[in-house]
Amino acid sequence: MLGREALRHPAGQKLEVWCMKSNRPAEEQIRIRAHEIFLQHGGQPGHDLDNWLQAENELMEFPVRRIAELEPPKGKRAEW
Repeated sequence: MLGREALRHPAGQKLEVWCMKSNRPAEEQIRIRAHEIFLQHGGQPGHDLDNWLQAENELMEFPVRRIAELEPPKGKRAEW
């Protein structure tokens, strides 16, 4: 996701910079999904880290899958 950040140049000028924002899911989102995975596996203890990493991976992949489902833009394609 792109976002704008305001920075100050050493000469005092205000600059707007476009930068990539992290799509990292919030810890609360990961916790909730990890708990859902825990319950789906019958509530077996001892898989906390596995559940957490699976939840984090699923949530981070979600935006990529959504982008892949989008139709390509209409119009002239860029020539490489």
